[in-house]
Amino acid sequence: MFDKAILSERISSLRREKGMTQAELADKLGISHQAISQWERGETLPDITLLPDIAELLGTDINALFGIETPASSKATIESAFISGQHIDCDGDFKYTGDIGSADVGGSLEIYGSVNGDIDAGDEVSVTGDVDGDIDAGGSVTVGGKVAGDIDAGDNVSVSGGVEGDVDSGGSVTISGGIGGDIDAGSDVSVSGGVAGNIDAGGNIGVSGGVAGNADAGNNISISGGVAGNIDAGNNISVSGGVAGNADAGNNINISGGVAGNIDAGNNAAISGNVSGSIEAGNNAEINGDVDGSIRAGGNIVVGDKNDLRNCHVTRNIECDGDCELYCDVDGDVIVGGDLILRGNVGGRLEVDGEITRI
Repeated sequence: MFDKAILSERISSLRREKGMTQAELADKLGISHQAISQWERGETLPDITLLPDIAELLGTDINALFGIETPASSKATIESAFISGQHIDCDGDFKYTGDIGSADVGGSLEIYGSVNGDIDAGDEVSVTGDVDGDIDAGGSVTVGGKVAGDIDAGDNVSVSGGVEGDVDSGGSVTISGGIGGDIDAGSDVSVSGGVAGNIDAGGNIGVSGGVAGNADAGNNISISGGVAGNIDAGNNISVSGGVAGNADAGNNINISGGVAGNIDAGNNAAISGNVSGSIEAGNNAEINGDVDGSIRAGGNIVVGDKNDLRNCHVTRNIECDGDCELYCDVDGDVIVGGDLILRGNVGGRLEVDGEITRI
């Protein structure tokens, strides 16, 4: 935050250096001399639209009015900035304390306040308040409030509130609120709320809410809610809710709800709900629910709960290289490389290399 006393003192001292009276400066600005007097006493502040004219009349630049040192190499850039109805148009960097309408800057933008329109910046964007529009930045984006539009950033995005539109980031995305659209990130995604669209991340995905679309991550996916589409992870998947599509993971899958599609896990698969498709696991598979498809596992398979007298139902074949515990009825074949514990009926061929225990 800037010191109001610095602005008051700078206007007063620079006016005197120019040999101007308050009345003369007021006439050149088209305002009353009482307004100048109030500025210099620190009672009020100039309107943002007057800052470029004040700086020009006093032979300085906007940053200097606020006591901010401006490198000689960038003075021309700052002095070339102009404001029209609170719109900022600047070839270089721009820093301001207060609310503005919108901004188009060639460099970085730093606003200690809110922005009531769109932002287009060649480099980084930092806003401590809300942004009531879209943000397009060549670098990172940091917003201390909510964003009412889309965000497109060349680097990381961090928003301490919700985003009503899409978020596209070359780096990571961290949102302390919900997302009203899609997320596309080159690295990790962390959202403390729901996502109303798809998520595509080069790294991890962590969402403390539901996802209304697909989720695709190069590494791990952890979602504390349901997913209305497919899930594809290079490593692990953990979902505390149902999945309305397929689930494909390079390592483990753990879903505390039903799955309305197929499941393919490079290692273990654990599902606490019904599955409307087939299941394939490189190691163990454990399903506490019905399966409208087949089950194939390189390790052990458990279907149903031995403490629950209700049998589950599998409509197609079950095949595993290890042991198998089936508290279910199976319409197809059962092929087991190890021992079998069976409580239920098998409609097809029963082939077991180890011992069979019927309960």
